[in-house]
Amino acid sequence: MNKYFKITGEFRKMFEDYLKSDKAVNAVYTAIKEEFGFEANEYAPSKGNLGIVPRGKDHVKFKNDFTADERWSGIKCFKVRSEIGKAWKAKIKDVEIIRKPVISWYLDGLAGGSSRSRLFIIDDVMYGSLERDNDFEVNHPDFEEIKASEFHRVIEEYQAREEK
Repeated sequence: MNKYFKITGEFRKMFEDYLKSDKAVNAVYTAIKEEFGFEANEYAPSKGNLGIVPRGKDHVKFKNDFTADERWSGIKCFKVRSEIGKAWKAKIKDVEIIRKPVISWYLDGLAGGSSRSRLFIIDDVMYGSLERDNDFEVNHPDFEEIKASEFHRVIEEYQAREEK
């Protein structure tokens, strides 16, 4: 079951805070990536350490800098005491890392089960979609349900504008 929304209020603020944080974290990651010359584009940031999904020569070049364990999705973390680990901690210390808000965690009664969502802002309006395996109701003042056709029309119009 899919539902589509215009989103306002507290959840929108949480998403906007996440976007600002994500931009700052990406800037730190890009600086570290350029400084040390790794190829990975996918990474998992935290205040404690930096994890990447190694690409190309990263496995060989940084094998002594990675911890022994491999995390989910092929993520390898840099040792905290490695040169990269120390540089990451120094540069990220003043940056707040905010995780992307999750619709189903925010709404009462939807925290369990499997779900997928999309969130984006176009023309200063925030939109979201939530897909769940079962039927569900959303009764929250920050979430105004809209038709699927309106949701997809907004995306298509935006994409057409961006292609010009």
